[in-house]
Amino acid sequence: MKHNHLNDLDSKEWIKFQKSWFIHAPPPRKKDVRRHPAKFPETLVEEFIRFFTKSGQVVLDPMAGTGSTLVAALRAGRHSYGIELNPHYAEIAGQIIAEERAELGEQANDLTAQIINGNAADFTHHASRFTIPPIDYVITSPPYWDMLHAKGSETQKQRRTAENLDVVYSDNPDDLGNVRDYGAFIEQLVSIYTGLKPFL
Repeated sequence: MKHNHLNDLDSKEWIKFQKSWFIHAPPPRKKDVRRHPAKFPETLVEEFIRFFTKSGQVVLDPMAGTGSTLVAALRAGRHSYGIELNPHYAEIAGQIIAEERAELGEQANDLTAQIINGNAADFTHHASRFTIPPIDYVITSPPYWDMLHAKGSETQKQRRTAENLDVVYSDNPDDLGNVRDYGAFIEQLVSIYTGLKPFL
């Protein structure tokens, strides 16, 4: 497409993305990834990354979980950074990113895909410490408030517990998934996003 400043898609790909709904059939999740109670499918993230960025641009996921966004960015030819509060998920993300790099080979050689174990609320500190460049696009799947603690999810909890999978994100008081008051949850979420604006 001429004068396309948004992405690298041709007109057919552009029109396809304009549909109001998507059907995704992601491949089965690996065992370690399944531990996370709310995995973000790489196939879904990749479509958004390809639509809202160009090759070589920088993508940030401030609540990266097990690294879906960073994997999708590698596949799309974009640089990426992810912040993850839970050290166990950050470790899994690092392993998955390394595996994806090995599969992609030379295609991923010049791409950054860095997972940082830390709090998204401290992004200014992380950006300085890890010399994160200006961000072109932010995409994330934030915690579902305290829904994983809520009544009515007992069946899901029993199933995940039986399979030795995590039922909640963590027990960290800084984890947005542990904020019980909805107003406080929204305020903290807005504060995180507002803190990212100067880096865009």
